[in-house]
Amino acid sequence: MNRNWLYVVLFLILAFTAFYFYHRGSSAPSLQLQNLALKDLNNNAFDQNSLKGKKTLLCFGASWCGECRKELQDLMKLHNNELKELQIVVISDEPLEKIMAYKEKHNYPFVFLRSEASFSELGIYSVPTNYLLNKAAKVVKEKTGNFNWEDASNREHLLTLMDN
Repeated sequence: MNRNWLYVVLFLILAFTAFYFYHRGSSAPSLQLQNLALKDLNNNAFDQNSLKGKKTLLCFGASWCGECRKELQDLMKLHNNELKELQIVVISDEPLEKIMAYKEKHNYPFVFLRSEASFSELGIYSVPTNYLLNKAAKVVKEKTGNFNWEDASNREHLLTLMDN
């Protein structure tokens, strides 16, 4: 009988631990843009005020991430037409040389930045993690995983969210 209770307790501990790690990686943390230390590809500090006045997608991702690559490819297809009003900013915590090589290899026209802090220090445990910013550079939507930019109604909804 005591052994059964031990199994129940162990099962509950494992279940709560699994839930904790799942939840930690499946929700985007609150983003304080002014607290981010970001560098451009010339290793200069990035001025977050330059994001004001534009609808912006901040995409925290990595060159090794398959979902990140897919999202950037989707955004690239739509960039010149359906998403021409959207500024796309890709942020990575990888070494600057790796970020530069990735951008050049795929010829992306997006802004690429390097985070001085690791993603885990920022509370980001899953990539891609995305934030939509309105023209005042305020976060209006966050999501762990890709936004579905290819669906026209979803794309319209996301762009409308950034009007506020």
